[in-house]
Amino acid sequence: MRTRRAYIDILDSWLASITIACTDDGVCVVSFNDSRIVKINLSRGGFTVLESSDHSLMKEAKAQISEYLVGKRMRFELPLDVKGTDFQMRVWRETMKIPYGETVSYSELARRVGNPLACRAVGSALGSNPTVLLIPCHRVIRKSGELGGFGGKTHIKRMLLELENRRVPR
Repeated sequence: MRTRRAYIDILDSWLASITIACTDDGVCVVSFNDSRIVKINLSRGGFTVLESSDHSLMKEAKAQISEYLVGKRMRFELPLDVKGTDFQMRVWRETMKIPYGETVSYSELARRVGNPLACRAVGSALGSNPTVLLIPCHRVIRKSGELGGFGGKTHIKRMLLELENRRVPR
């Protein structure tokens, strides 16, 4: 069995410090969590974790995320290397279809994945999203219009939605 390597680096931005990890196959983590937590989780997942800002995919991920955060990019073009249950993968794929600057409710997303009663399960799947921004879970809100969860960082969710609303082409 080959050893899987994950390369990790931090992107400091106006929004927050963003921990990014990638493998040779794709981006596996984009997180607002402390990089030490990300390293521990990757190690527990069987990865050898290497700090690297030189990995070509890391450079591209940092460039695209930086462009997004200054309003110059509306869509990411990065390969993903994420693992989840079948349900999580369906939720994440459907979440990636939500256009820049738009939001949908948890119940609408549940309907779109074929299980209209699974609002809480959708929320749980989004809470397990390993690549925030790339899988834009910030675009999913409560039916009432309230933001809902975002890993305890609703202020970041609000700022991301405000960024996208200012930059939506009219």
